[in-house]
Amino acid sequence: MDKENDCTIVYDGKQLSGRAGMPLIDFLELNSIDLPHVCYHPSLGPLETCDSCWVEVEGELKRGCTLKAQEGLTITSQNEFAVAARHEGMDRLLSKHELYCTVCENNTGDCTLHNTMAEMDIPIQRYEFQRKPYEKIPQVRFIRTTPTNAFYVDAV
Repeated sequence: MDKENDCTIVYDGKQLSGRAGMPLIDFLELNSIDLPHVCYHPSLGPLETCDSCWVEVEGELKRGCTLKAQEGLTITSQNEFAVAARHEGMDRLLSKHELYCTVCENNTGDCTLHNTMAEMDIPIQRYEFQRKPYEKIPQVRFIRTTPTNAFYVDAV
């Protein structure tokens, strides 16, 4: 690492070192710490939509996906304030997702939502599933799908 770009932060009482300017989620990952998150991907950058990566910095909630590591930063993730904010974010996500995990094609261990729920120790949905406010697209006789969701049109 380039010494000019190095920084040390304090995360839940532990001193961690890494590159300044990195998103906190990536900084923590390089230090073998996983901050729960659903929507963040290093290739896409912060989408700021899941609200499951909240941490507290100087009494304020900050998203771990948008917070950049900088020298002297002190971050708390395990206090009541930050934990409650992350749980609320996940609860809101879950209210938009019908949890039929047993029949879901992503029920192979690689479901980000399910894995994040487990990591955050969220056993059930707190808010009831909210159906989308529009009607389903009606089935049309000549449009079919295959088991891999490929669409094709029957000759009429």
